[in-house]
Amino acid sequence: MGAVRFFAAEPPKPGEPGLRRPGDPTNQTVKAMNEGLRSFAPGVQLAIRNTSAHGAGPMAALDALEQLGALSLPARWIDDCEDAAA
Repeated sequence: MGAVRFFAAEPPKPGEPGLRRPGDPTNQTVKAMNEGLRSFAPGVQLAIRNTSAHGAGPMAALDALEQLGALSLPARWIDDCEDAAA
């Protein structure tokens, strides 16, 4: 099996999973959400999760709350997605 394609503009190859926002893929809002998630989700992963997991040290409560919000938003959007291969 190949790589999982998250929020790609083109459909996944047969047998490969791929997450996408539901709706008409030519709709501007659906396209914008897929493009935004394709950029935002990895950025959050790199900037927040990876730095926290690799010993960034103690964090102020406000910083933690802001980071939680930043992680929560794409998680909620991803929860609304569907497997494009289904």
